[in-house]
Amino acid sequence: MSNFFFLLGLAFVIIGIVIIAAVAFLGKSGETKTEAGVGGFIGIIPFGFATSKGMLYLVVALSVVMAAVFLIMGL
Repeated sequence: MSNFFFLLGLAFVIIGIVIIAAVAFLGKSGETKTEAGVGGFIGIIPFGFATSKGMLYLVVALSVVMAAVFLIMGL
């Protein structure tokens, strides 16, 4: 089972790199707006930092979803 999750995580990393490379090479040139966000946990409390309010809400929502997934997997 852990081998499956390792391969799944590796696949996500590779797919992410391919998407970033494709956007960098095929994306439109000119002025674009880039937003970023980082989230995590301190104990059981999710937190997030972002460049815009919308991105912050997305990061915190994803953190809460991941907390729920971790709790369900731990049962």
